[in-house]
Order: sequence, then structure tokens, then C-alpha cells
Amino acid sequence: MFDYDGVSRLLGLDPIGPIAEDYAAIWHETDGALEGQRFMYLDMRTSNQGCIEKKEKIAANAGIDVLHPFLMPSVCDLGLSLPIGRKIRGGAEKLVPSAIAYRSYPPLRKQRKIGFSVPRIQWLQTNPGLRRSVDALAEPDARLGDFVNREELRSMVREFNSSGGVRFSDSLWILNSVELWCAGLGI
Repeated sequence: MFDYDGVSRLLGLDPIGPIAEDYAAIWHETDGALEGQRFMYLDMRTSNQGCIEKKEKIAANAGIDVLHPFLMPSVCDLGLSLPIGRKIRGGAEKLVPSAIAYRSYPPLRKQRKIGFSVPRIQWLQTNPGLRRSVDALAEPDARLGDFVNREELRSMVREFNSSGGVRFSDSLWILNSVELWCAGLGI
């Protein structure tokens, strides 16, 4: 079975019930706003806050006190309520947090974020469990088949296998994640 929220389970929390209640309450709070804004607000309030709470509990178990002042719900609410001209000006983003940080902390050198790539192709080629779960996407009982064209999905899996795991690896990585989430949530 797919364990969609191992940290919550380790902490003894029910990951689904509170999330569903939070979603419903936040969706109700944003009634009347544009749908895109409602989803942004929902994402800000739930995923950020959920991550913060988990990190704080894990840190507290180690005797460490962690604070995230810019991700507190009241600060997020304030940020979301500001007009867009206050948040983005001349291509510059995050104006308010930058101004606060500039006054509060020593100057930092500006640099672009450096990300890292996930070795999806290598993982899908070498991990037998991942390989089996991708192959299972082509099966008639794949949950994802209810949402996408089953024949196209089978074709992608065939092409993936015939290319040695090179073709469609990014797409199948994402589709496999969706399949596992659907299985975990009972959809």
C-alpha cells in the first residue's frame, strides 16, 4: 500500500481528516474570490502550514525551537490581501518580505537559486519497484486510466520499455505519482 504521508503517520496524526476539514473551511472563507485566487490561498494556507507544523514537531522532539515568521497564517493572509502592485514592481518580486528582511538582517549577496534535478531516468531504469509500478500503468485496472486515454498511456509505457527507460520518463514519473496518490486516497 502506498503511504502518502509517512511523517504524519510517524507523528501519530491522521493525515486526511484534518486536511479535508481545513480545505472546506478555507474554501468557505474565500467565497466570492476568483477561483485561481482561491486555489492559491488554499495552497498557501494548507501545504505551507502543514509543512511548518510537521517540521516544528520534529524539531521539538530534538529540543529545537523553529520559527517561520514569513509563513505564519496571519502574515500569509496579509500578503495575499495586498494589491499586486505592492508585491511585484518592475519585474521584482517579493517586495514586502525583501524590504522587511533588508531592515532586519545584514545585507546578503543576491544570487539566483540553484536547483537540483531528480535522476528520474536512472531511478526508473534501476529500481525494480518503480519499474513495476510504471508497467502497472498499462494494466486495465490502473486507476489513472479513468482520467486519461488508456491506449495512449499503454503506448507511453511500451515506448518507455522499448527505449530502455529513456523516452517518456518525465511524464511517466508524474503519472506514476498520480497513480500512487489515487491508490493511497482510495480514488
